[in-house]
Amino acid sequence: MNKKEIGGHKKDAEGNCGQDAVLESEIKRLLAARSALAPPIRPSSQDVEWFSQRLSAWDAVRVLILGLTSELVDLAVRNQALRVVVMDWHAPQFAAICRVSSENWTSVEQLVNDWRRFVPELEKSLDVVLGDGCLNFVAFPQEWEQVLLHIRRYLIPGGVVLLRLAFQPEEHIKIDSYLDETLSRFDAECPVLESRQRLELMRRIISEIRLLIVIESASMEGTVDFNRRMHLIRSVCDELERRYSRYREWEEVRAGFPPEVIKGTGLRAIKGLPRWKQAVDLFERCGFTVTEVRESGTRPVPGAMILFAARCT
Repeated sequence: MNKKEIGGHKKDAEGNCGQDAVLESEIKRLLAARSALAPPIRPSSQDVEWFSQRLSAWDAVRVLILGLTSELVDLAVRNQALRVVVMDWHAPQFAAICRVSSENWTSVEQLVNDWRRFVPELEKSLDVVLGDGCLNFVAFPQEWEQVLLHIRRYLIPGGVVLLRLAFQPEEHIKIDSYLDETLSRFDAECPVLESRQRLELMRRIISEIRLLIVIESASMEGTVDFNRRMHLIRSVCDELERRYSRYREWEEVRAGFPPEVIKGTGLRAIKGLPRWKQAVDLFERCGFTVTEVRESGTRPVPGAMILFAARCT
C-alpha cells in the first residue's frame, strides 16, 4: 500500500524496537476487535454485493474509501478501479487491515488524515466515495456537513457516494427488553451448541448490543451522549462477563467492545446518529440528491442500518 502524508498526520511504523512493539500490540488489538464482530456492525455479504453492483456500473472508476473497511477496499481492487484511495486517521489501522485483505493492495493509496481536514490534492479527482459507518464517527450535524462538503469537492460533477450508516430507527426497542429476550434464548441454546456455533451467535449478539447501545444513547438532535453510552457499555459488559466468562468463546468476542472500555480512552467514539430524514435534509443542503435507499438487515431493529446512494448535483 502506498503511504502518503497529509497535513503532518502520517505516523511511520518504522522506528526502534519499543515503537515496533507498541505498534504490533495495537495491530493485534484492532484485529481482535474486528474478528469479534459480525453484522450489523460489520457489512454482510448482501451489503457488499450491493456496493459491488453499483460500483461495477463505472468504467475506470476512481474511488475514495472513508475508513478501513477491508471488504470495500477488496471490492474496489477486485473491480479493477483505476485509482483507490483509503483515508483513515488512525495509522495502525492500515497495517492491521492489510493483514486480513483478500486482494493485492499494492496499488492502494493510503492517506492518514482526519476526514474533517480537506485534502486539496483530491479536488475534482474522484468518481465514487464509499463508506461503512464512517459519518457516525463525527458529530451531527456540524461535522457531517463539514465532511460532506469536502466529499462534494473531491467528486467530479455527477459523482456518487455509496454509504452504509447507522440511524435512529422509527421503531424503538429498549435494550433491557432485547437483553432479556435474546440472552434468555441464548442461555437455553448455549449448552447444546458446538463451539463454532456458540462463537458465531455471540459475535452477532455483541454486534447487535453495540448498535442498540448507540441508539439508546442518541438524542433527538442526532448527537450521542458519550457518558450515557459508556455507562451502558460497562453495565452490559459486566452482565455478559457474569453470564459467559466460563465459555472460552467469550474471550474471543469480548474484544468487540469499544476500546474506550478496555483502555479508558475516547478512541473512535460514535458521535453522530441522526434520524434518516435529518440526514437526507443535510445531504440535500450539501449538494447531494439521494437516489436509492435500502435497509441493511433488520436486526436488532428495522431501519437501524441503511444503505444508500447519493449523487453530487
